[in-house]
Amino acid sequence: MIIDSYRVNAFTHLSEDMCVKIVDILQKEYGEIGHFRIEDDEVSFQVYKWCYEAAEQIVKSTDSSIKLKLVDKFDGPYYSLAYKIALYSV
Repeated sequence: MIIDSYRVNAFTHLSEDMCVKIVDILQKEYGEIGHFRIEDDEVSFQVYKWCYEAAEQIVKSTDSSIKLKLVDKFDGPYYSLAYKIALYSV
């Protein structure tokens, strides 16, 4: 899959369009995100320390069709967050 001219390996059943939407939601919430990975129904990514410390428990798309629930935070060697992906029909 190609996102913003970068080749991305996605280990998920989600479509490329859905993966792009998820990354867009995260960029709107956290601004610049680092390396990210979408695997099955979870997404993880690197963030700045202040984003890590103030991580939202739930992040939703504007139309509420995608909801991300915080499942874990990692602080070494990089600050990372992991969210479970839930899709809803609107």
